[in-house]
Amino acid sequence: MAKLTDFAKVVTRERPETVYDEETGDLKQISRVSQCVELTDTEKLTEDQKAAIAGIEETKFGIKVSTYDKVRALELIGKHLGMFTDKVELSGEVNTNSDKLDKILEQLNE
Repeated sequence: MAKLTDFAKVVTRERPETVYDEETGDLKQISRVSQCVELTDTEKLTEDQKAAIAGIEETKFGIKVSTYDKVRALELIGKHLGMFTDKVELSGEVNTNSDKLDKILEQLNE
């Protein structure tokens, strides 16, 4: 079973950043600690984990990894097996023995 954390994780790391020094008017390098997303190399994933990936695409904001919806898959399996039917079908014979009912009614009227 695959989890999103198999494909990406949030890590904290030190990154260099170029900033403008107002006192000297120069650009200087500083080090900032920030969080970023680190992706797992797809070659390191198991076959089951790879099978869970619905798509990988590069967007203007970064890389998007999407997986198949497990709940939807279970719902479709349940529908296929007929687990969620609202319609109930009954079969069999209805025995209407009106003689017994007539006798009971006669006894009540006495």
